[in-house]
Amino acid sequence: MLPSRRLPEPSSLRLLRYRFDSGGQMERHLHTVGARTLLFFPTNAVLRSGDPAVLAIAFGTHQPHCLLRGCVQTTEQERFRGAWLEFATSDTLSAATGCRDIRAPRLPSDLFVRVERKLSTPVLCRLQDVSTTGARVCGLGAQLSPGEELRFSLLGRFGPWRGWVCWSKPGVAGVRFDVAQSRIFESAFARPPVMIEHCHSADCGCLRGHLREPSVPRAFAAASRAVRLPRADCSGLASAIQSTG
Repeated sequence: MLPSRRLPEPSSLRLLRYRFDSGGQMERHLHTVGARTLLFFPTNAVLRSGDPAVLAIAFGTHQPHCLLRGCVQTTEQERFRGAWLEFATSDTLSAATGCRDIRAPRLPSDLFVRVERKLSTPVLCRLQDVSTTGARVCGLGAQLSPGEELRFSLLGRFGPWRGWVCWSKPGVAGVRFDVAQSRIFESAFARPPVMIEHCHSADCGCLRGHLREPSVPRAFAAASRAVRLPRADCSGLASAIQSTG
């Protein structure tokens, strides 16, 4: 068994949340070139280029529709302070079409847990993110059935506790737990993950094509000119995110 120790609180455990009024409004802030999508996140928080990033997208006063995982491409410290977040376009579209799976607020975790299935050898899996009622679990394999009971333990720090499969698809499954989110995080981290939220600015002129954000990074702009992709390439993403909530 791995030694028991608390994990550090790396920047990847900061949950960023961007709240828009609508999918169309979000679409105007997306910059897509082939396999890469950029979004500027205004914040005074300290973020570093290359840091992993987890972004929750929300509309109006509703709960976040989905979590998007990527990295900080670069930061801005002049007129507009914040960070350019980069996501794989395919991953972003996949997250958008999976939005219906979210039923409660989630926190990114990236915790490794020991999972036992009946009549099977225990396996090491990853809790991708944890909600107040359960988690998305990666690495369980195929042939999972809704209602199947699983036993989890946090590698010498907490557990065991029980969970039940709610849904599954290749590579990931939604599991309902019989313990509170807080007990898992208290056992794993010295401090809870940090939440940083930004609401779309009411005085942003994006509707008229005047974005309240800096110019996209030069390297990304050069790639955009080279491939000559139209702006409409990201239109399906916004509609998918909002319609599947």
